[in-house]
Amino acid sequence: MTSLLKRSVVAAAAAVALCGATAVQAYEVNLVEVQVPFAFVVHGQTFPAGRYIVTPDDVNPAVLTIRGEGHNHAVGVMETTPGTGHDPAGRKPALVFTRHDGEYELSAVWQSADEGEQVLER
Repeated sequence: MTSLLKRSVVAAAAAVALCGATAVQAYEVNLVEVQVPFAFVVHGQTFPAGRYIVTPDDVNPAVLTIRGEGHNHAVGVMETTPGTGHDPAGRKPALVFTRHDGEYELSAVWQSADEGEQVLER
């Protein structure tokens, strides 16, 4: 198990990254909805605590968009690669964060127990 993956799993448990995530089937696109109770970073962009939806790109499913809900207008795009291992939340969708330099960074998105993506570093 790589050091990054170990940190991701440990940080996911410590960061309570599961936060009531749900998977939704809409327009034949898998969505992950999650309430994140802390600020986090995606590719250098800081996102406030809040509710988010993660969706795959229509053309390239390895590209995910994370979008804030309600009054949260934060939007980001990330490239991913298929995840290895299993969802730390079991069968529930989850976002996985690593703690780096005092900030939580989004490192993986899991839709189900066996389907997930690792966020590629820039």
